[in-house]
Amino acid sequence: MIRHPWKTGAMLGLLVAIAAMTAAWQHNAQGEIHDASGIDWGYWFLIGLSWFVPVGLMGALTSGGIIAIAGYLCRRDAT
Repeated sequence: MIRHPWKTGAMLGLLVAIAAMTAAWQHNAQGEIHDASGIDWGYWFLIGLSWFVPVGLMGALTSGGIIAIAGYLCRRDAT
């Protein structure tokens, strides 16, 4: 079975980005994201992107490392 660690990283990054964007939306302290004049979509998506990229990258690297270690240990036990 072929595993793709980037999918795991992307899903983890997406979940964390959604949580950060939701928190930013709810705790809109000074009307930075939305107020009576409208919604600043660029700033709100920048918050999500700033969480998605590092968490997704670290999630992919971590899951790839775990898969590599598990594969190494399974092959070592088989021989």
